[in-house]
Amino acid sequence: MLLTIIIPYYNAPDKILQCLDALDNCYFPEKFEVIVVDDGSDVSIEQAITEYQPDNYKLRVFQNQHYGQSAATNFGIKQAQGEFVLLFAQDMLADKNLLCSHLEIFEQKQNSSLALLGYMPFSRKFQNNDFLDFLLTGPQFAFQGLKQGDYLEPGKYFYAPNIFMRRDFLLENGLFDQEMQYGFQDLELGYRLGKKGLNLVFNKNAVAYHLHKIDLESFCAKLKIMGKMAVVLHQKHPQLKDARYIAFLLDLNNNQDVIKYAKELLNFVEQKKQVDKLCLNALVLELAKSKEPVLCNIYQVLTKISVFADKGYDLNDDFFKIEKKMKFILYKLICSAYFAQGYFGKGML
Repeated sequence: MLLTIIIPYYNAPDKILQCLDALDNCYFPEKFEVIVVDDGSDVSIEQAITEYQPDNYKLRVFQNQHYGQSAATNFGIKQAQGEFVLLFAQDMLADKNLLCSHLEIFEQKQNSSLALLGYMPFSRKFQNNDFLDFLLTGPQFAFQGLKQGDYLEPGKYFYAPNIFMRRDFLLENGLFDQEMQYGFQDLELGYRLGKKGLNLVFNKNAVAYHLHKIDLESFCAKLKIMGKMAVVLHQKHPQLKDARYIAFLLDLNNNQDVIKYAKELLNFVEQKKQVDKLCLNALVLELAKSKEPVLCNIYQVLTKISVFADKGYDLNDDFFKIEKKMKFILYKLICSAYFAQGYFGKGML
C-alpha cells in the first residue's frame, strides 16, 4: 500500500466525521488507508462512526487507553501499512488535492529523508477574528512569509497535522516522545529528526483547513499546558529555547512597545476625540487593573476611551489601525503571562 493517514482521536464525534468525509473526496492514484486511534475517549470512535463506510479508502480503527496524543500517533505509525504516512488531525478538513500534491513533490525529488509540511489555513467561517490574525503573524501558526518549496528548520516548523513523509524514516530515526503529551511534541520530534538528516520542505499547494474556532480564552488554557511541556522540552534539549514567548517574558515589565502604543493611542484620543470602545474582553480589563506598570498604562487608555465612547464620538481608519496594534500587544502580553503560569509554575499577573 502506498499511503496511510494517521489520525489520533479524542472526544470529537462531529469533527471526525467531517474529517473522514473530506478525505474520501481526495484524489489519489490508488486506494489508501486511514487509521484512527482512539485515545481513551468518553465518546468512543466506534460510537462516532457506527455506520460510516468510505468509498475510496480502507478505514481501520483502534481503541487505546488514554496515554496522550503522542502515544496514539506512535501506535498508528506502527500499525500503518503504507510506504508513506500523512500525520493528520481530527479537526482538519482536507482539500481534494491534498494527497496528490504531496505525492507529486516526493516523486519529483526522490529523497528518502524528505518530509513535506502542508499549508493549514483556518476555515472561512472562523476567519475575520483579530485574535486569529494575531496568531497567524507568528506566535502559533507561522506561515506568513513562507514560499512554495522553501526548506524549513524541522525544530521550528514540523507541524504534525499536515506532515507527509516516508514511514520507514520515522521508524528508523524516532517517533514522538510520549512524555510530551501536548505542546511541542511535534517540534521536539522535528528537532530530533533534523539531527538525523530530515529535510523539511513547505508545500503550500497541499492544503488542509483547521475545522475549529480559536479564541483568546481557549488558547490561553492550552498555553498553560504548553508552558509545562516547555519545561520538559528544555530539560531534554537545553539548547532549545522557545522564542515565541520566553523572550517576551524576560522583559515583561519594561516592554517599551506596550508603553509606546498605549501612549500613541492616548494622544490620538486626546487630540482627535474620534473614538469607539475597544473590542477587548473582560479578561483584558481584569489584567489591565493589575499593579504591573505596563498594564497600568493600558488601563489609562481604556479608561480614557470609555469616557469619549460614552459621548458618541465617531471613529476613523487611523483609530482602527492603532487599535489593532494595541490589541496585538495585549494579546502577546496575555499569552506570555499564561504560558509563564505553566512554565514557572506560578502566575505572572
